[in-house]
Amino acid sequence: MATGIINSDVAATIHLRSGNYTLTSSAPGFAKKSLEVHLPLNAPLSIKMDLSSATDIVNVSGDSGCVPYDRMLDRRPMRCS
Repeated sequence: MATGIINSDVAATIHLRSGNYTLTSSAPGFAKKSLEVHLPLNAPLSIKMDLSSATDIVNVSGDSGCVPYDRMLDRRPMRCS
C-alpha cells in the first residue's frame, strides 16, 4: 500500500513499480473512487472527485409536548395532547 498526500497544486506523486494496481482516492465531502491502473503510464493520471451525497439529521424537541409542522406542506389538522 502506498499513500500520496495532495500538495498545494492539488497533485499527488506516488512512486510504484510497474504492474497492475487499484487506485483508490478519498477526501472528506467527496465520494470514494477506485480505478484499475496498469503501470507504467505514458501520461499523468487525473481523477475527477465527485461530491458525496449530503445527509443531515435534525432532532426536534419541545417542552409543550407538541411540535407544530408547516401547514403548507401537510394539510392535516394539528393535534396536540
